[in-house]
Amino acid sequence: ELFSVAEEKTDYVHFYIEDGTLYLDEYAETGGYDEEGICIYEWNRGQKIAEDVIFVDYNWYRMPPNALYITADHVLHGTGDYEDIYLENIKFARTYADQMIALTMDGNLWCRGLVHSLSDGRDLEYQGWELIMQNVVFANVAHYEYMAITKDGSLYMWGDNTYGQFGDGSLLKDGSFKTDCYFYTEPVKVADNIKMVWERHPGNPKKTEEFGELRTYFLTNDNKLFVSGEGIGNESRPFTYLGEMGELEEPMSVRCTSTLHEVVIE
Repeated sequence: ELFSVAEEKTDYVHFYIEDGTLYLDEYAETGGYDEEGICIYEWNRGQKIAEDVIFVDYNWYRMPPNALYITADHVLHGTGDYEDIYLENIKFARTYADQMIALTMDGNLWCRGLVHSLSDGRDLEYQGWELIMQNVVFANVAHYEYMAITKDGSLYMWGDNTYGQFGDGSLLKDGSFKTDCYFYTEPVKVADNIKMVWERHPGNPKKTEEFGELRTYFLTNDNKLFVSGEGIGNESRPFTYLGEMGELEEPMSVRCTSTLHEVVIE
């Protein structure tokens, strides 16, 4: 079954599907300047991108408007920097930051792009599309993480685990944080009985207003919701950010967990 997404919207970009046609509304430079020499921006609405489209996912983390979309014949295409994207037999795709995933109709998971550790400088790069896993029923991307659920309900994750987002207890053992568990270059099984997995990430206007929280949410097959990651639990550890903005001059202390905490919905 296709995971249907018909709209992706931020304050400056809006991809949407109407009657099978993919359109783009973009708040962009006009090429003109006002009296103070400031570039003039205006909405360019109703730009027709493609026909017979059934799915779109926009990478709000990168400019220009880079989006993945799937046509009715299950072919994956892209816009902007993704114009060279082409994969067949695709039912679902996601993009975020410098990474992409594509899931085929028969459960093959393809990955592309770069992820890196937020705390120790390691990285993982897929040169073009690489087949990573089989027998996958759902996959997702997060902030420098990949996630995949197999047919038996097993959840696999790999990439950055700086805040214990994997929830498997590997980051904190015997009262100390394990540096070799900050980052994984191969899929590792982290949980069973999982139906859905996603991340809540700082800065995404659609997901959260709580800046500075990297958390993973896990929905089990019996509809219980769990969370792991930044700001969860009672453990704290020193942390020096090594992300895109460069290393902080002074280490900070972050509160995070390495295990799943159940979310009670009242």
